[in-house]
Amino acid sequence: MLNIASALRAIKDFFHHQSPIKGDPFIHMMVGEERWNYFLSRLFANLLAMREIHATIRCRGHPNVTGRHSTTLEITREGHLSCQGDCIIGIDADAGASGLPPAFVKVLAHDDAVLHTRLRCREHCITIISRGSTAMTLDHPTDLVWRKSSFVCGRTVGIHSDKAARDLPRELIDYLQDGEDLIVEMTVHLTRPGN
Repeated sequence: MLNIASALRAIKDFFHHQSPIKGDPFIHMMVGEERWNYFLSRLFANLLAMREIHATIRCRGHPNVTGRHSTTLEITREGHLSCQGDCIIGIDADAGASGLPPAFVKVLAHDDAVLHTRLRCREHCITIISRGSTAMTLDHPTDLVWRKSSFVCGRTVGIHSDKAARDLPRELIDYLQDGEDLIVEMTVHLTRPGN
């Protein structure tokens, strides 16, 4: 992935007739406008891949938060929680899946998308790494669900997640049972350029 400094170096190299894309044997066979168009397409594809799109959701805990589900984690806009909701760690969220920013949804709906979710509550900051999918619709009005499996529905925001509710620290669950605020910070990016 190119950063700004390497992108500027690539432009300089291009004008000095060196390969702007290191390791690309075809660039030397191109001339004139063809070379320039190829260079720009690769450069912009890499710059696009650098984009990270962020979304933040605020919610709160509830006395019935148990954090015992072994394969999923959920937050909801609903204002109540029954004892059966063992994957739900936050209620009264300010958005469900359908409330996520369109740019965030567009990037997440790729098989090459990687989602980093940070759960912040008091001194705790837990990171969950998940994948996106072209099958994601993110159209559920109230819920967001992270899954260890590959199952996708309108509530699914992450698949192949490395954590579920049961994997969270018990002290964090205790705070959430006391109704503490939970900030859910999500960052998505593509692992391959040009998507």
